[in-house]
Amino acid sequence: MTFMSQKSNWLDNLIVYKYALGFMLVYLAVLVFLLILVETGQTSFAFSSIIRFLTSPFNPIENFSNAYPNLAIGELSNLGFVAFILFATQFYMRNLMAVFKGYIAYSMLFWSGILASYITSAGYWLTTGTPSTGTSIIAFGFLLFLVVSTILDITYYYRNKNFVRAYWSFAAALVCGILAYTYTGMEIHLIGGALFLLILFIYLKMSKT
Repeated sequence: MTFMSQKSNWLDNLIVYKYALGFMLVYLAVLVFLLILVETGQTSFAFSSIIRFLTSPFNPIENFSNAYPNLAIGELSNLGFVAFILFATQFYMRNLMAVFKGYIAYSMLFWSGILASYITSAGYWLTTGTPSTGTSIIAFGFLLFLVVSTILDITYYYRNKNFVRAYWSFAAALVCGILAYTYTGMEIHLIGGALFLLILFIYLKMSKT
């Protein structure tokens, strides 16, 4: 393999996973922005409702609270884990997904997660006076989609006697189900996840008309 072909493959992978990489870059940019505000004594503005809402799908404000022992662990939870879910979802869609293949684009999943996060944040702002923040709604929505998709794919592959792919779909469904369950303890995740699935359902219905 030549250097040019290696470079081309590297660039191709960047383009394929552009949404997950874009999420990471925006999240880190928001984090740096908040850190600068905090370090320059503008903490009240950094944690203001308007900033919380505008950056809600990428806002790491939880990391500044007592939710985690330190900032690094917060980053691993809110950035590292969510980014892993985004990459894993696209990998599954490219290599194993069957039933929804050709019906749901990864870009639609990504923007559904962003929209669900904003709608949830706006709802909390109206009802409690404070917008919700965090990246967990996106991760939970993606996990719910993967649970539904992998279960359908298990049936599809089993009917077509492709037992190897049925096994891998089962393994993916089991892991995603366990991970999704860990999010069900908070009301905000359930609301955001329901909105995510509703947006996807509306998209599928409209795409068929």
